[in-house]
Amino acid sequence: MSEATKPRIAYVVRQYPLLCETYIEVEIQLLSERYEVKVFSEMDPESGHLTAQPAPFVTVTDDEASLAALREFAPDLLHGHWMVQLPRMHRLATALDLPYTMRAHSFDVIPSPYMKWWFDKAPVLVPEVVASELCLGVLSFPFGRPILERWGFREDQVVDSFPVVDVQRFMDRSPNGEGVMNVGACLPKKKLGDYLTIARMCPGLHFDHYPVGYRTEDFKARNQALGSPVTIHDPMPHAAMPAVYKAHGWLLYTGDFRLKNLGWPLSVTEAQASGCGVVVAGVRPDLAAYVGEAGYIYGSLEEARDIIKQPFPEEKRELGFELATRCDARANLHQLTDRWAPVLGDAAHS
Repeated sequence: MSEATKPRIAYVVRQYPLLCETYIEVEIQLLSERYEVKVFSEMDPESGHLTAQPAPFVTVTDDEASLAALREFAPDLLHGHWMVQLPRMHRLATALDLPYTMRAHSFDVIPSPYMKWWFDKAPVLVPEVVASELCLGVLSFPFGRPILERWGFREDQVVDSFPVVDVQRFMDRSPNGEGVMNVGACLPKKKLGDYLTIARMCPGLHFDHYPVGYRTEDFKARNQALGSPVTIHDPMPHAAMPAVYKAHGWLLYTGDFRLKNLGWPLSVTEAQASGCGVVVAGVRPDLAAYVGEAGYIYGSLEEARDIIKQPFPEEKRELGFELATRCDARANLHQLTDRWAPVLGDAAHS
């Protein structure tokens, strides 16, 4: 199919470009091989995502500006991330009479006190969405299906999907370095104070953290007050992360056992593809299904400490390479584009 006849896909998102949204960026990169993609962001992020070539995007802060920009682009359909964007997406889609798909994440399908406004709104909105028939489907981690169906989505409208990971970028069976790493936003659900505590419990191990913004300064202050048991790095582009994983033996992903709202972190799959041992806080039973027998789920800080002080078993390392392929974004992309086939026909898979 020629460039001129590529179907046009409009992304409707909250913030773009954003360093922590690698799931969006990987999906866009793959779709851009077959579609003309443009991002319509509701607001600018506090900082960019440190890549030289983000997808074409425009910031449109209200519906009027969004509709004008979307009409100019003339998309064939819309696609969005974060279910909290569903109200905006549905308004725009209805005004344009365009079909759309959504990809849920974790904070938008795991109830928590700070998201009460959304979990009150969703059961009222979703029946209206379903009745309009504009929504072609929602892609969600399997643990999100029960609440999506409880809100009113039909069983056939929900697609169980693994995290969107560029697995081949990270797949590397060469030897790993030593030490422990953690990544991501310094949000309450990550309970990074536990990471500092475990680091202090293991004076013979080196601990690194690679943040992506969100309360990093607070985390740095806590680390310094405790004698800096963790080396906190500047934000790094996603393209540089394969080398970071290879330089470490373990990924230790902490979480809050009270909030229980960790999702299925992309970094778990990236670490497994890179040969790292993975240790994740067992805040919910479904995390064990994601980590699999290739890693460890811990229930206490002492248990996490004892795991990372031992060598990572080779049989688990090999299984990690195998399990990582479940999240291969290129292999799984059809889960999304299959939903577009009723609108795009053969062009959905060209």
